[in-house]
Amino acid sequence: IAAVVAEVRPTVGFTGHVSTDIPIGAGLSSSAALEVATALALGFEGTSDELAQLCRRAEHAASGVPCGIMDQLVIAAAVRDHALLIDCHTLERTPVPIPSDAEIVVQFIAHRTLEGSPYADRVAQCAAAEALIGPLRLATPETAAAIADPVVRARALHVAAENQRVLSFVDALRAGDLPTAGALMVQSHDSLRDLYQCSTTAMDAA
Repeated sequence: IAAVVAEVRPTVGFTGHVSTDIPIGAGLSSSAALEVATALALGFEGTSDELAQLCRRAEHAASGVPCGIMDQLVIAAAVRDHALLIDCHTLERTPVPIPSDAEIVVQFIAHRTLEGSPYADRVAQCAAAEALIGPLRLATPETAAAIADPVVRARALHVAAENQRVLSFVDALRAGDLPTAGALMVQSHDSLRDLYQCSTTAMDAA
């Protein structure tokens, strides 16, 4: 909150109280949601792009975690009853209707935090991959597979395949093909576990 205040620099402040029924550290982008809500409560009046960028700067300053802009942008630019396809480089986004017969279930599995996690290591490993083959947003599994270092190669393979899965997931949603969408989500988790190595035993079991 203090970091958002430092970014917004409101001329008038207030005393308030924050409460939530979301478990702290539940992995629901609650820190990004709190950043966006705080900026709006302080009178921020810019675009959703500007709001997301401001909140990302605040999170960087407050936590030291080199997070991307996905969480802040999805929250700032959300469209009711839609998923949001976003390009984190251009900030272009496309609302994708969620089929009316889809049931979204949120399951609490375990507390987690990005601080003290290997998150920054993964960012550095992806940067190392990009230094070799160019932007991962444009990479294919074939170009990623050419990287010699096995760890950097695994990270790049995950990102390249995941980007393709996202586009396939959008196609499945638009077609109302929920079984295919679900299968793609399972593939995403398997890749996070095996190539990005950011899963846990509890996550795998869930």
